[in-house]
Amino acid sequence: MQSDPQLDAVLAQCLAELDLSSADGRAGLRAALRHLEEAAPKQIEASAARVQRRRLGLPVRP
Repeated sequence: MQSDPQLDAVLAQCLAELDLSSADGRAGLRAALRHLEEAAPKQIEASAARVQRRRLGLPVRP
């Protein structure tokens, strides 16, 4: 699947506006993640695995 630069920019802007220090901001992030997981569960799982590997200091494939 090709990345859409315009869609990427919109998503980045939306995420940048979330205030993660507030309950509403954290709820917004959870909602966004839920939608992403519903739309692309395998990609979210792969991303989570990459995060875990980084945390463990293991090599990560792009």
